[in-house]
Amino acid sequence: MRNIFPNTRDLRSILYFLLMLIIIMSVFSEPVLTQEIMAIVGDEPILLTEVEMAVMMEQGELPEDDGQYDILMRRKLDEIIDEKLLYEAAVRESLVVDDEYLNQAFDERWEEMKKGFATEELFKDALGQEGYTVPEFKRQMRVKLREALTKQRFIQSLVGRVDVTPDYIDNFYREYKDSLPEKPAMVRLSVIVLQPDMQEAMGGLLSIANQVADGLDSETDMIEKGKTVEKENPYLDVTYGNLGSFSPGDLHPALDSVAQNLQIGDVSRPVISPGGIHIIKRVDGKDISLHHITISGEIKGDNEGFRQMSEGIYKRLIAHPDSFQTFIELYSQEEQTEDGDLGYFEIEKMDPELSGKIKGRAEGDILAPIFEKNEVDIFRITELHEKGPVTPETDYQTLEELARQHRISEIVKAHLDRIRQEVFIDIRIDN
Repeated sequence: MRNIFPNTRDLRSILYFLLMLIIIMSVFSEPVLTQEIMAIVGDEPILLTEVEMAVMMEQGELPEDDGQYDILMRRKLDEIIDEKLLYEAAVRESLVVDDEYLNQAFDERWEEMKKGFATEELFKDALGQEGYTVPEFKRQMRVKLREALTKQRFIQSLVGRVDVTPDYIDNFYREYKDSLPEKPAMVRLSVIVLQPDMQEAMGGLLSIANQVADGLDSETDMIEKGKTVEKENPYLDVTYGNLGSFSPGDLHPALDSVAQNLQIGDVSRPVISPGGIHIIKRVDGKDISLHHITISGEIKGDNEGFRQMSEGIYKRLIAHPDSFQTFIELYSQEEQTEDGDLGYFEIEKMDPELSGKIKGRAEGDILAPIFEKNEVDIFRITELHEKGPVTPETDYQTLEELARQHRISEIVKAHLDRIRQEVFIDIRIDN
């Protein structure tokens, strides 16, 4: 299905993300004596670089104005001090998470982070160019994750389930209504995902891929061959080279089963996935290390019948909009939900093509098909909510949650004030 949000994995985003990782690693690896210390909590220093990194993660960059820089740095320093005090309190209460819980949480987050890169090999290469290794990075990240999970456990033990009364909510709203965040314009969407028969839709590409595969063997240089295929087929998208190293289950199922059965030097026959047609060669047995040639794109005429079918379904939906759910059951191949309901999205943060189609529309409207390379998405606006202030009349549940979070912060702040009397704190900057 189409990515509803803009592509945040472009080169600029990845480079910025890596910059943040490298700053983190620099803080960890540089001797403390060579860095400026802003504060000490207990026996643990808080470094200038650590605070600047936190400001950059929040703001995107450090402010050039000295006054604004000082304000943001002091605010962030206070937040970091509070975080360290929370961890100290958790340690005293023996609430540090154990290795089993940490390992499970870390594995989940690591897998999610890897999705930001085409392959883990690219991530390794990027860190390696800066002189860092993945094992060292993982080790340091585990330390930080243990601290975060431990603080989370402590807060949960401290506040438990916090319920707020209607009077508390009313008082909270009266006091903070002028500073409450404005609710964004939101949309709730349902979708029908139409996909062609992959074998039929890629018939022309498969013919080209078979011709390529016929000329490959264990001695073939996949990069040089990929360059040749790209030159001979300028109207197609051809990618090639080192695909990376993988564990079983990392790849698309069609590729995964083929890759696991290859011996070192073996070259596969063409494999079809939503990303195109792949020819893979196993180059290492320690991990599943692969080189590849991937061919994608559209040969004119290959998908014409599918496009006409999609347009026909859309016209029938416009004539019978109340039958959208029935059409989902009949035609949709969307696998993320059972009923096609995608939930709520902030319109300003959505993919521009899709958000542009939503502007000026009403609840119940069915949007014109959006054609992707190997599928068509037809969206229906289930609910539409305009941008505006949070009020008890229209947003009571949201207001209740904001009031509950405020009550939690009051409880945590009171506990922090008590801890401050017991823990050594030395702030080495002027107020």
